[in-house]
Amino acid sequence: MSTITILLLGMHIIGDFYLQPTLLAEYKKKKFTGVLIHSIVYAMAFLPLLMETESSAYFIIVGLHFLFDSIKFPIEKRATKPERLFVMDQILHVATLYWVSQIYMGTALLFTTNAQYIRLAVYLLILLKPTSIMFQMVFSRFKPQGSISSIEGAGKTIGYLERLVLAALVLMGQPAAIGWVIAAKAFARSKQLSESTDFCEYFLVGTLVSIISVLAWYTILITWI
Repeated sequence: MSTITILLLGMHIIGDFYLQPTLLAEYKKKKFTGVLIHSIVYAMAFLPLLMETESSAYFIIVGLHFLFDSIKFPIEKRATKPERLFVMDQILHVATLYWVSQIYMGTALLFTTNAQYIRLAVYLLILLKPTSIMFQMVFSRFKPQGSISSIEGAGKTIGYLERLVLAALVLMGQPAAIGWVIAAKAFARSKQLSESTDFCEYFLVGTLVSIISVLAWYTILITWI
């Protein structure tokens, strides 16, 4: 995958996830004004493109994102499987980024000369909030009834830290050490694992998603040239 494509993916992640708090995401589902606000904020994440490429690349990305979100707005209210809509929406956005990167590849010299840092930054960004939201959207049906953690947000934070530790081990060339991290995690949850089959299944799904996401995105963003 080219550095330009990865760069655009990073800007998309910032605009569509990190600059879209939960309140805005929920408001966007109810009022079209939310779609407009999100589109404006999303456009801000791509402002560096105006300094390095033709302005048409910027307006194509921002315009198509607004178009896709506008089409999704009435559909989302009636959607019975929001996770499928989420996945399709992201596929359309990423396909747009890839198309634009093919047209304008090689024009952003400042970005391509910092390829290693761009790839690493996007790799870490995508492992945090986007992966967490994807897990919640797609695998929420596996979540056991009742609260898993007594501290609000603790599970999400643990997931962030877990993927960062796994990513660090992979980047340092120590993937075998991943087994020790999983063993420590299982030990900390040993009581719940022994008492609840539902929690055990949820634990396994979450753990496997963390490992697969870390390895898959490493292959795509770091080693795939």
